[in-house]
Parts: sequence; C-alpha cells; structure tokens
Amino acid sequence: MPVDKNLMPIGRFSKSCRLSIKALRHYDQEGLLMPAYVDQQTGYRYYARQQASEAIMIGMLRSLEIPISKIRVILNGDKTLLKKLLSEEQIRVEKELLRQQKVLHSIQRIARAGDLSPYHIAIRHEPDYWVCQRSCKTIVESMIADSTQLIYALFETLNEAGHSIEHPVMCINEDPDRHEQIIVHACVDDRVRSCSVRFTFICLLSRLSIYNNLCRMTL
Repeated sequence: MPVDKNLMPIGRFSKSCRLSIKALRHYDQEGLLMPAYVDQQTGYRYYARQQASEAIMIGMLRSLEIPISKIRVILNGDKTLLKKLLSEEQIRVEKELLRQQKVLHSIQRIARAGDLSPYHIAIRHEPDYWVCQRSCKTIVESMIADSTQLIYALFETLNEAGHSIEHPVMCINEDPDRHEQIIVHACVDDRVRSCSVRFTFICLLSRLSIYNNLCRMTL
C-alpha cells in the first residue's frame, strides 16, 4: 500500500522536531504521541506534518523534566489545569534546587576541611547535659547536608542571643518513621542553663554524627 505523500517517515520527522527516533518510539509506546500510520509489513512509523507542533511541545516539557504522566494530562486538559500542573512542577523544581544547594554547601565544606571525615568520633559514657537544641525532619539522602545546616542555624541563634558555644556539639538522630523520615536534634552544651530541655545520652560524638545506632536519647 503506497504511503500518503503528506506523511513523514520517522527519521525525517525526528530531525524536523529535534527529537530522537528512540524518544518518538517511546512516546508511541506510552500512548503520548502515536504515528499517523504504521506499515504493517515493515513496522515503519510515519507521522503527519501537523503532529510536529505537539511533538515539539512534548520535547520542551520533557526537557523541563516533567513526567510523561503529567504531560499526557497537560496535552488533554484545559488552560486552568495546565496552570495548576505547571505550578506543582515549579514547587517540585524549587525543592530540588534547594536540596542541590545543600549538597553543594556540604561539598564546599568538605573541600575546605580537606578531609572526607573531619569529625572525631568517640564512644564513652557521659553525665547528663543541659543543652540548647534545634530540630528538623530529613531523609537519609540529605541527612548530612540538613544536619550541617541545622548546626549552623543553632550557632547563629546562640550568637544572636549572646550565648557562647560550648562543646560538646552533637546531633542526635531518631529512628526513621514509616515514611522513612528522620528527626535530627542539633545540640550544644548549655552550661548557663538558658534552655529548658534536658537530654540523657550514652554516646557522645564530638561534632556531628549520622550513626543512629550509636545514639540514644531520653527526656
């Protein structure tokens, strides 16, 4: 059966839309952008010229790392829905940028220290400490970066309040919850008892620890 002269073979369509042949085949399998005609004997795909604008739009959205599932909804939805989904993607990207910024800060800190493990770790019994603390919720993948930022935030709060920073400085990590989130407590010894929370612990890590199995905390 002769192919309609208005249809473009996948190779030419790929070049005109600046999408790879592999990507076009994937979009076909996902039901996102199906060819106008498929040769039943050769399996070769052909696309209509008017499909080019949709293909370019899909390529643009994928370059923004928007999932195919959302692209499908965007293409089939109205402008109100488009605005809502793009707003959700904006929030997702902002969160990812924040996470990457924390990673960058951690890399810079390690580079300045010149050591992958700049913290001295010691296990010993200690008396009760009165501590000033700040807490945050994090996940394993970003625990080091979040814990480091938490300690710096605690230092800043103490400096603004006119309190000196006394050692030990430590992080105490609770067990992950059912969502795999971990509560981290950054603590600084409070010799003048300006804070009202008291912790008893059996493991002292001189600056920072992510070793949850070494830390136990009781109020």
